Amino acid sequence: PSSGLPICSISTGTTTSTTNTIYENVDKACIEFDKLKATTGMHRGGLLKSWASHIRQNKKDLATLMTYECGKPLPESLGEVEYGASFLDFYASECLRPNGLGGGTLIPTPFVQPPSAKNSRGTAMTYNEAVGVCGFITPWNFPLAMITRKVGPAIAAGCTSLVKPSELTPLTAMALEVLARRAGVP
Repeated sequence: PSSGLPICSISTGTTTSTTNTIYENVDKACIEFDKLKATTGMHRGGLLKSWASHIRQNKKDLATLMTYECGKPLPESLGEVEYGASFLDFYASECLRPNGLGGGTLIPTPFVQPPSAKNSRGTAMTYNEAVGVCGFITPWNFPLAMITRKVGPAIAAGCTSLVKPSELTPLTAMALEVLARRAGVP
């Protein structure tokens, strides 16, 4: 960005080819969703930890790519890589908490019997359930951290994701996808 010269070129596709690609990716994500939602919180947490590890192992390359792509100073890009990986660590831990993304919660009902009583008449069990494929649009100014901040909780809950990165910073998203695949993330 400092010189104004392109660092590479990426095809944007035609409206028809892009629409077809979106439908194909949604179909694939639906198939993967059925598999992912059936896994345990421990398994999903392991996927997130592995992805965070791959990101940290490639910290310098990711930061350099971000610096070329969006013009951040290298120290700030290095900080964003760690910041982004920390979201995955957090949601990996949430998978294991009984009241986190992988579990549920017992709560007292707001109803009392009789109405003058001070104690609730029972409890309600709430649980978290995977709902489907999630779609995310991310900004150019935090191309790595906003992806992990959004995709992390989706995976923790058992949902698959499709990410549409900013057209200004697609390379960071593409690199994250490669690392996610290496980590086993569907």
